[in-house]
Amino acid sequence: MADHKHWKRTLKRNTLNILLVVLVLALLAGVAAAVWTILPLFQRNHTEQPPQEEAEPTLEELLRPDETIPDPEDAEPGELPVTGEQTKPQAPRHTFGGVAVYYEDGALTDTISQTHGIALTLPGGEALPRIDLQGISGSWGSLSDSERETLAVGVVQSYYVDGPAAEQVEVTADSAVERGYLVTVPETEDAPAVTARVKFLQVGQTLWIVSLLETTEAAGNELLQSVYETAEAA
Repeated sequence: MADHKHWKRTLKRNTLNILLVVLVLALLAGVAAAVWTILPLFQRNHTEQPPQEEAEPTLEELLRPDETIPDPEDAEPGELPVTGEQTKPQAPRHTFGGVAVYYEDGALTDTISQTHGIALTLPGGEALPRIDLQGISGSWGSLSDSERETLAVGVVQSYYVDGPAAEQVEVTADSAVERGYLVTVPETEDAPAVTARVKFLQVGQTLWIVSLLETTEAAGNELLQSVYETAEAA
């Protein structure tokens, strides 16, 4: 009986300690359970990370020069990269109004025409073949395609006193030059068949007309063809 009372007194004195021990054990058990649950998830996320995206190139990398293009100062003749700019003719440059043309001095004779501006002809005084340069007030951009064709035909018709009707004149685009047309006029009672090339150059408010006229039979003069094709705004 005495032992039983002694055990009760001991139990009462140690109740707080026992509760603390039980609480600590419960906390440890909770921590262990949480770790046991989280650890596999952490390991899975660590092993299953998606591949990293490639880094964006830096500005220096984007501006890195292309070593496949030779430096113009180091390149050998003939190795320079091709650009969109056409090579300028080697012949001397002659300027008439707003148009520059290229030919050797003395190769052509230039005269002033009251009706067609500046006339460039071969030495000898023949009327054809010839190149004429004349400027009119106007804007190329304001013209429709049909108006441009009509203007090209009108330029050629202006050389005739009694020229053929417009429907007898054939006009097509000249793919060899920009803003150019091919105009073919049939033979008439007073004039042979004529093949003309007409192109337009806009210089400020002036629309310059460059026209090359040849008889169809003798068309294809290399000098005049070159002068016509290389004519440009001054």
